[in-house]
Amino acid sequence: MAEVAVRQGCRSVIIGICSVSVATCIALAVTAGGPIEIVLPLLILVQITSFADVGALAGGAVAAADPAQRGAALALYALAGFTTGFLGPVAVGNTLDWFGGAGSASGWMAGYVVIALGSTAAAWAVWRAPE
Repeated sequence: MAEVAVRQGCRSVIIGICSVSVATCIALAVTAGGPIEIVLPLLILVQITSFADVGALAGGAVAAADPAQRGAALALYALAGFTTGFLGPVAVGNTLDWFGGAGSASGWMAGYVVIALGSTAAAWAVWRAPE
């Protein structure tokens, strides 16, 4: 996706990936507890979209940074990525617990809504960021 982002523009590619992720998470929330033939492809797609924007975001961080500050920009990008990589599962796990546990369809519905909110926040942040 980093190569696609270079050719098509980082902003539009990242927002597009985040939008597909949001739509996939909402579809998973709606089909929670549903047939495996529907849920499994959606789970694969959400996994793909959760990693698809990483290369484009890292490339964008390097491209946007002052050449003298590129190392610091990548360090800050990594810090943000690892922090959200830790906080996201904690938020989803707590949401699962609050809405009936891992064996509950309502818990998974709420969990995927939380993931969709994270992707929505990422798309909004990229949309609001200066060119």
